Amino acid sequence: MTDYNADAMEVLRDLAPIQKRPGMYTDTQNPTHTLMEIVDNAIDEAQNGYASQIDITLYQDGRYGVQDDGRGIPVDIHPVEKVSGVELILEIPHSGGKFSNKNYGFSGGLHGVGVTVVNALSKHVLARIKRNGQTHEITYSYAVKNGPLRLVPEGKVNKKDTGTYLEFIPCEKYFDTVKVDKDKLINLLRTKALLCPGVKINLHDEKQETCKTFHFENGVVGLIEEQPNFDQMPPDGLFHTAIDFHFDDEKTSPGHVSLWCYFTETSLLSNSFVNVIPTPQSGTHVNALRSAIFDSINDYATAHELLPKKKKFQLSTADVSSTFNFVLSLKMHDPDFAGQTKERLRMPSQKSSVLSRFLKDAFVLWLNQNPTVSEAIVAMAVKKANKRLREQEKIERKSLDGPMALPGKLVDCDSEDPMDSELFLVEGDSAGGSAKQARNRRNQAIMPLRGKIQNTWEVESDVVLSSDEISNIASAIGVDPGSEDISGLRYGKICILADADSDGLHIASLLTCLFVKHFYPVVESGHLYMAMPPLYRIDIGKETFYALDEAEKDRIISEASRKGSRAQPYTQRFKGLGEMNPEQLDETTLNPASRRLIQIQIDDKESLMEHMDMLLAKRRSGDRFNWLKDNGDKFETELL
Repeated sequence: MTDYNADAMEVLRDLAPIQKRPGMYTDTQNPTHTLMEIVDNAIDEAQNGYASQIDITLYQDGRYGVQDDGRGIPVDIHPVEKVSGVELILEIPHSGGKFSNKNYGFSGGLHGVGVTVVNALSKHVLARIKRNGQTHEITYSYAVKNGPLRLVPEGKVNKKDTGTYLEFIPCEKYFDTVKVDKDKLINLLRTKALLCPGVKINLHDEKQETCKTFHFENGVVGLIEEQPNFDQMPPDGLFHTAIDFHFDDEKTSPGHVSLWCYFTETSLLSNSFVNVIPTPQSGTHVNALRSAIFDSINDYATAHELLPKKKKFQLSTADVSSTFNFVLSLKMHDPDFAGQTKERLRMPSQKSSVLSRFLKDAFVLWLNQNPTVSEAIVAMAVKKANKRLREQEKIERKSLDGPMALPGKLVDCDSEDPMDSELFLVEGDSAGGSAKQARNRRNQAIMPLRGKIQNTWEVESDVVLSSDEISNIASAIGVDPGSEDISGLRYGKICILADADSDGLHIASLLTCLFVKHFYPVVESGHLYMAMPPLYRIDIGKETFYALDEAEKDRIISEASRKGSRAQPYTQRFKGLGEMNPEQLDETTLNPASRRLIQIQIDDKESLMEHMDMLLAKRRSGDRFNWLKDNGDKFETELL
């Protein structure tokens, strides 16, 4: 066991920068990430073999506390700073035993300021440490120490009874809300427990009087077995490897990688971690993995003559990745994360290549040892490739000597100025017919859509073109899915036009999902709009009004009554756009002088992506249920 004391701590340094720009150091929407800084310290103790249980408490009075049974933060005096180890950790950014690699094999809290951010952004902090048979305690108010570290009276304990308890109350000044996102916290704690088999994590909620325990003896395998597509993989098709390696020939930069993966017709699982920190935005470690898996399968298929003899047939990375389910856990010293919230790993190409090589060697060996499974994996990739090639041949998106081939259903406009042109993506052929008659031919194009498109949130951009409707949309707007290049954009305004009922809202949501996920630059540049067709027509005397919903209809009728109208209101509820005649559709939805058109704007990409992931990802059904349970009363239910 290495010596974990103040002398082993390195100091890098100050709280003022954190308080001045807290958003550079943590997520200021709520203190979930701040709480996780403390949890990550406890996890570091656990994954290095020094702790077996972690208790997180959400107190009724607004405090948050974390208790572990690790070695306890050092309380001896640092030889240079002349203060205790716990004071160093709470008062000076970048101080702790993690940076020197002496006390932790691998640590998650390397990027940023660690628990110092908790002290900097809290109005109350308490640290209680059991170490060397005694209990020590120190408190802070608004980042100011209330007194020196003290021994707790009657705090003598068995020398084997060690651990750290940290509690804090976040300061309202630094957060949008001081309530943690419990759903996100539960997901994070569950992930920590999965990657630390045998460690028990308890989440206590005083307000709800509940305790949720996360404890997985089988670790990641338990998560994989829960997946809906797990039983669809070939027999004995789960691959697992755990490799200790070095990123350099001098063996001064150690690493450890664990991989669990399997292959099915549809990819549902793609979780990655660095030092037990989730990386939902992936990073270079995931790129290295995908490269290793693709090269291995392609080489195996070529060597064993499993690929079709068709002219120009080649597997693409998308053909393989769309069947690839994985959990990747990398441990390394000094990881470089993009952003304080550690959601994406950045790694030099040299390190990425080393990681990819070790993963490929292990996977190639497994492929050769399991030929039946390997042939099934190749067959899945070939099936995806054939489907892709058939689609490419069918669509012929770009000819060699002419412009892009446009979809047959697209009724284009006359204008050759993209920024003056508008495309309406219309739900259904009947509504499309009315829209074609009502449009301004000069600058308004119409493309009817057949029913609901698929939920593309978890589909690779290379794969979405297998859908005729989505392929037609891409052809019509002149932008490829997943491309950053929108120079070929054919319309300044792309308008989603769907019925005002629940089905129409669902279609509009799926189309919005498609554009945000696969045509993000189009949305970011302000080219996506939502047309707002009315749900009601109200005739009062000789006047006609249109209302988006029940509430607006009631307001219109009340306003007419208040103005003294004696006419009996006549209300018509449109069952769909197809019920509107061209004149009505023009007046309410197409004519710039009278229509309601909302531009889709993005203020916070990270927040948007997280919220849409919660709403649309199949793997997050539990989060959706909890969100609807907590927020369902804020939304209206359509009465049919």
